[in-house]
Amino acid sequence: MGSGLIFLGSDEGLSVLDAQTGKPVWQFATPEPVASTPVVAHGMVFFGCRDGRLYAVDLEEKRLCWTLRTDDRSWTDLVLSESLICFGSRDGHVYAVDLRNGLVRWKFRTRSGRPLSPVIYDDLVLVGSLLGMVYAIDLETGRKKWHVDTGMCGPRSVSVVEAPAFGPSTDAEPEVSVSATERAFGGVAGLDRALLVAVQEGRAADAEKLLAKGADPNAADSNGSTALMWAAVTGRAELLGSLLEKGVDVNAQDADGETALMWAAWVGERESVESLLAAGARIDAVDNYGVNALKWAPPETRRLLTDLTGQDLIEPWCDEGGFPDE
Repeated sequence: MGSGLIFLGSDEGLSVLDAQTGKPVWQFATPEPVASTPVVAHGMVFFGCRDGRLYAVDLEEKRLCWTLRTDDRSWTDLVLSESLICFGSRDGHVYAVDLRNGLVRWKFRTRSGRPLSPVIYDDLVLVGSLLGMVYAIDLETGRKKWHVDTGMCGPRSVSVVEAPAFGPSTDAEPEVSVSATERAFGGVAGLDRALLVAVQEGRAADAEKLLAKGADPNAADSNGSTALMWAAVTGRAELLGSLLEKGVDVNAQDADGETALMWAAWVGERESVESLLAAGARIDAVDNYGVNALKWAPPETRRLLTDLTGQDLIEPWCDEGGFPDE
């Protein structure tokens, strides 16, 4: 919010409302729905769109300043410094983009699953990843300062808070730790373990070879998260299709009661959602907190789920906040 205006993303683009009256002030049309929370700074508003572009729009002239083409249709939060805008991408990188012209200043690969929403603290970018690592990246150079293995994995298990750096202090630049991966796979070994790693890293050709050699398409990590779940959350449509062709359990649930459909809905992966539903994924399945895929989904994906299934099952979740039966 800025200058008495409210900035909202919608299916049609960016909508700007008067904060006092709620009346529309102006709109910036986009070819597909806005997929991130708009951020206002330096006389511009920034947002990610389902067309895979990051937009910067001038507030005074209401015109496009620049766009940056990415591979993302689902976005992490956008965070800004004085000169950079940072975000995590499903290609496994954290990007820092120049606010003035949309040029990529640097990118950092996490190598431990898809990065989640970053936080800027002083001269650091702090970001967690799907496989439980937390990284501190130098804001200006994009070089790693330190990393911490949280021991947690999954799309909701890593959070980054604005707090003083607490990682290991060393003069040498250590290699990226793999202990989070080791812990995630527990006793899973051989072809099954290799398949899970290949799916998480998006190596479709390697996954196909491992399946041909006898890897279990229903392979799961120590939390019960299956290869299908990881293919769904990382948006790997070709991998998802290959696993579905192998007759995997499309409704398998992990230790938290979560399914591949919930994970695909959470990140807004439309193609994955459609494929899973076509293969018999149950929209009425709930996790350990009584939450179904519709409640996991952002608004645009929720509409897709409702349209495809004719169901609108929001009731299991406590809309007033908190968990059921609290």
